[in-house]
Amino acid sequence: MRERVLVMADGYRLPLVSWRPPGTPLATVIALHGFGDFRLAFAEVGPALARRGFLVHAYDQRGFGDTDGCGSWHGWPRLGRDLRTVVDLLRPGDGTRMYLLGESMGGAVALVTTARFRTESVDGLILVEPAVRRVCG
Repeated sequence: MRERVLVMADGYRLPLVSWRPPGTPLATVIALHGFGDFRLAFAEVGPALARRGFLVHAYDQRGFGDTDGCGSWHGWPRLGRDLRTVVDLLRPGDGTRMYLLGESMGGAVALVTTARFRTESVDGLILVEPAVRRVCG
C-alpha cells in the first residue's frame, strides 16, 4: 500500500492510496467511495485486486475522509471535475485499460462524470449499488 496526495487545479488536496500488483498491471482501477466514507473503504478489495494483477487507486473525494473541510458538500459538478482530473493524472502511460469502481455515491459520480464529461480514457464502469434515483415526470 502506498499513500500520497493528488493536488487539483484549485490547490485542493485529495489523499490517495494505491495497491500495486506484483508484476505489470493488467489494468488500472480508480475506486470511488460512498457518501460519508473515505479511501480506505477499499482496504480489502484493493489488495485482493492487486494480487490478481490490477493497479488500484482510491482517493478521498472532496469533502470526505482526510480532505480539508471534511463534511462539506461540494456538489456533483465539482466531484465530477475532480474525477476527470484524477483520471488524467493516473491514466496509464502504456495504454492499458482503466476502469472506475464506484460504490453508492462513488457510483453516481462515476456515472455522471462519464456521461456528462465524456471521459474517453475510461474503458468501463464497475458499479456497486450506485446512488441513482428515478425522476418521475
